[in-house]
Amino acid sequence: MESDPAREDREVEVLRKHRLKGPVLVADHLPTRLRRPEDLLEALFALCGILLVILVGLYAHSTTQGVAEDVREALGGIVRQILRMPVTVIESFFVIVSPAAVLISLARKGRYRSMVNAITTGAIAAITGWILVMAIPHLPSVLVDSLLVRTPTGGVISLDVVITVLAAALTVAADASQSSAVRFSWVGIWFLLIVSLIWGTATVPGMVVTVLLGRMIGCLARWGFGFDDRRALPADLVQGILDMGLSPSQIIRADVATDVEPLESWEVFENDDATSAPASRVAPRLLTRPIETSAIDSYEMAPPWGHRIDRNYRLWTTDGRELELHVMDPGSALTSTLGDLWNNIRLRGFTRWISPAILASAERAVLAAKTAAEAEVKTPRPLGIARAGDSVVVAWESTPLLADLLALHDAQAHIPDHFLAQAWLQLLDAHSRGVAHRNLDVHSLGVDAQGRLWILDWHEGEVASTDLSRQIDCAQMLAHLSLAVGTERALASAMDFFSASELTAIAVVMQSAIMPPEIRRRLRKTDILDNLRSSVAQEADVSAEDMAPAKLVRFAPRTLILFAVGAFALFAVVGSLNFTEIIEAVKGANPWWILVAFLLSTLIWLGSAIPLVAFAPVKLPFWRTTLVQIAASIVSLVAPAGIGPAAMNLRYLTKEKVKLPVAVASVTLVQISQVITSVFLLVVIAASTGTSVNLPIPSIMTVWIVAAVGAGLAGLLAITKIRTSLWTKARDIWEQIRPQLLWLIGHPQDLAKAFFGNVLMNVGFIGAFAASLAAFDYDLSILTVTITFLLSNTVGSAIPSPGGIGTTEAALTAGLQVAGVPPAIAVPTVLLYRLLTFYGRVPFAWIALHFVQKKGYV
Repeated sequence: MESDPAREDREVEVLRKHRLKGPVLVADHLPTRLRRPEDLLEALFALCGILLVILVGLYAHSTTQGVAEDVREALGGIVRQILRMPVTVIESFFVIVSPAAVLISLARKGRYRSMVNAITTGAIAAITGWILVMAIPHLPSVLVDSLLVRTPTGGVISLDVVITVLAAALTVAADASQSSAVRFSWVGIWFLLIVSLIWGTATVPGMVVTVLLGRMIGCLARWGFGFDDRRALPADLVQGILDMGLSPSQIIRADVATDVEPLESWEVFENDDATSAPASRVAPRLLTRPIETSAIDSYEMAPPWGHRIDRNYRLWTTDGRELELHVMDPGSALTSTLGDLWNNIRLRGFTRWISPAILASAERAVLAAKTAAEAEVKTPRPLGIARAGDSVVVAWESTPLLADLLALHDAQAHIPDHFLAQAWLQLLDAHSRGVAHRNLDVHSLGVDAQGRLWILDWHEGEVASTDLSRQIDCAQMLAHLSLAVGTERALASAMDFFSASELTAIAVVMQSAIMPPEIRRRLRKTDILDNLRSSVAQEADVSAEDMAPAKLVRFAPRTLILFAVGAFALFAVVGSLNFTEIIEAVKGANPWWILVAFLLSTLIWLGSAIPLVAFAPVKLPFWRTTLVQIAASIVSLVAPAGIGPAAMNLRYLTKEKVKLPVAVASVTLVQISQVITSVFLLVVIAASTGTSVNLPIPSIMTVWIVAAVGAGLAGLLAITKIRTSLWTKARDIWEQIRPQLLWLIGHPQDLAKAFFGNVLMNVGFIGAFAASLAAFDYDLSILTVTITFLLSNTVGSAIPSPGGIGTTEAALTAGLQVAGVPPAIAVPTVLLYRLLTFYGRVPFAWIALHFVQKKGYV
């Protein structure tokens, strides 16, 4: 079919007709430099990548070395020799031309500041790389072996400072998608690294570390210098609005404090010179010129809504409508995408569609909000979505001035029941169309001047939602309303819309993990969730066991923390043990005394459980408490003496529904009673033994050291601030434990139980220590062993090292030598004792920890 030139000219003329009815006023605040959290996050990822590469090289050095050798063998020696000359020329040419091309590209675009930043970053990277190259020979060889290329004359460091400088400068200069020079420079960098691998001047870990180091320095520099603002400019905003079929007259920024960041004004208009436009089917170009105006002073801006937008504007159209314009900018979706990914992994039933593309996020929000609005939900209706430069803009119907429901509660305003009814009606209307909100946070429920309740911010909404998503919605709404009007009124309003069985299904998913961040923060200070579950159980006439929270959390942050604790504990144990010495010590020991020492060491767990049971304000099952003490052994591997078990006991008490202040007081009393009991035993034994204990008189040097330490403490206490601070802390501790202590005074039987448990725990420690000494056929009186252990263990525990590793062994060994035990006996005795009471507990503690976690005891 032949084309008609006249018809095409007419079509082009139509397309070139003015779409604006006049110049558009745009009032905005556009910073020329931005600091994006994503840059810091990317720098952190690069650092983690460097550590991971070093770790892989540490444990798979032969594998990485084999990969490099395979690559070199793939190109025979003759091929490599033939290619060496041209590749060397290309390499030298690239190192010179690539930076020049990038700088010329920046200069052509007028980005002179980026040029300076790229050069400065390159200098910083050069200095950093040079320092690392100088430091690598002095680092432990086990860490840097993977970064060295072994030669007959020694090792060559494969960290290429030139490539690091180029990677850092390119990271600051521009995004690869925006500059051909940058994109081809990155290709050249990887080409040079592969060539270095082929020639045998680099290792695989060295290549990756070289690039990641440059990337990390570049990201940190980009955050420090600020990044060029490549977001939608005024002309881009107008173009996006026109693409949605709207005719703008004014666009005014609504989410910045104008007294801190004054708005600038521009006028966007169409280019009248049609001849300057290309002869294609395009509309006239939009141009921008700055103007002076105070027109924005006459408008009252409603507070913006929508938690996943970057910019919020008020839009006035030529037909008199006032709308809202949300702008999502590039580079802002990384943190939200990571949050979505974390929730998908951590929580069951949260199968949220994840996409880092801002257009996908905007389309999802528009679809959810449009479906909810069609279901009679009072929410802004989306009117259109379009690209605006590299950003995405969405136009919405305007909202009136709204007051958050929780803001009314904070202002102690009366919240009538019909607000609660509207909230449930609209949420159920949305559910009837298959839409779930999934994020009923503090700003999601608002009330206008006419008394109408609005449900806002459907950016995390889910279309075609599951029953679980809708139950989570209801649980969030019930918690939200409970914070606003109290649990009784909130539950009464829910009972008007749900049956007892439906409320039960909502209650079992009601837990902190599924609550929005601000709601979760407010709930931490209350017992609302527990009260709601209890009230629902009472109304539905079901037992508390049937109302146990559903297992929606695959793993909590504490699971990762405990896993890290276990991994660090294993690393600390393995790294601190001399297996040769331990094997020799165990081989030379009497196995029957080793068994006795092990059995006595189990008394430690029993003894530590008894005071906690005695001091707890609730009845604790003894064997369950003992299991918690066994599990606490693994925490003590990475925490200073007493801190790890105390934290585990505190967690255990709070799980048993003990209020946090009371739990803290109980755990504090347990620790204080243990210290008092140990000191009491030491004083009683020392007073009862007289001169029969074979301990030499301290040397004059020891006396002088003790005197100096005492004088130093006295000098510190003479300083008013230090003395006041210590007194304040002591007074706070006293205020915590005083009510519990007064209660205990009226229950002497509990004090006696606690004293017995603490004595039993000391018997376990001292007995295992004495049995370990007896295992090597060395005889020392039990009184001498007791005093030696109590003094030495106290000194070793005073230094806050994880688990007392190193310090406890040294103190106990020195104590035995002071008591007259030869070093050949003292060292294996201490090793055997620590193996039975510390290192050897890891398997039992790990099993107990998994059991109490599975049962929900901690």
